[in-house]
Amino acid sequence: MTRYLLTTILGLEEALAKEVCTKNIKTITLLPSRVIIESDKPPTNLRVATRVLELLEATTISKINTLEIRHTIRNTLRKHSLQENNLETHVHGKCYPKNKLKMIAAREYKRVTGKNPQLLAPKLVIDLFCRENLLMVSLEKARLWTGKREYYSYRHPTPLNPIIAAAIPYIADIKDETLLDPMAGIGTIPIEASLATGNPAQASDINPIYIQYAIQHAKNANIQIDAYVADLKKHPATNIDVIATDPPRRNLQTYLRLVKLLQDIRSKLIVLVTPYPGIARKVLTNYVLDKFVATFQGGEKVVIEVFKFSI
Repeated sequence: MTRYLLTTILGLEEALAKEVCTKNIKTITLLPSRVIIESDKPPTNLRVATRVLELLEATTISKINTLEIRHTIRNTLRKHSLQENNLETHVHGKCYPKNKLKMIAAREYKRVTGKNPQLLAPKLVIDLFCRENLLMVSLEKARLWTGKREYYSYRHPTPLNPIIAAAIPYIADIKDETLLDPMAGIGTIPIEASLATGNPAQASDINPIYIQYAIQHAKNANIQIDAYVADLKKHPATNIDVIATDPPRRNLQTYLRLVKLLQDIRSKLIVLVTPYPGIARKVLTNYVLDKFVATFQGGEKVVIEVFKFSI
């Protein structure tokens, strides 16, 4: 078995570990935006992961200083027969300057291989984790996220990152439940939920153009969703287990008005992706906050809130 390093968006590590579990793959360790697994081959069918790397070495260093970092990188490179590589470095925390780590990595790479890093070559990734005093060296095997899902034909003006949408079923423990996104836009949340669970999902939106886009995207993804035009003020849905949605973020008052209307559908769970943490509790009077995950959407901090029906 080989150790692999999976990358994801910061905050979605537990969701990725749950997805890995559904593939009968063993999870070893969770780190910030990283999950270490053991597998007989690189898992390339994960939707919460952004890429797959082979973990060459993970070394706990006694002190985070230049000497320790240099020696650790040098010893790791000497143990592995590397061809031409591009270099990528990350410092997870504030214990060491990012530019300095990049410079040291390039110097040690040239010292050991006799070559400069090559821009178009496979990436050699060096991660320094401050809290864990851990330095990892990995070789990229597959890039799972290129900025666009394979089923996209159309764009939304304010799109939700599908990595976040893919994490929702694992964060909210959705399995056989009926899911609806009543502000679905181009269908990202219901499509990703259906791909994760294997169950049909529902998508509605007040804009008929977006519903056409959502239907086309579902066809492109080889799944079926029930997509229809509906106004949230008089939504026809019944017997819905889970509402999962990314409400418009134009302003706080509009957001609260739309979130309050979700109660009328009377689902068992309401899952919100929002930049307004804790605010929804003011209007979701029939629900209690059950789970809270902080992550990032396009550099902006957002939260995934799971509310449970309480009456």
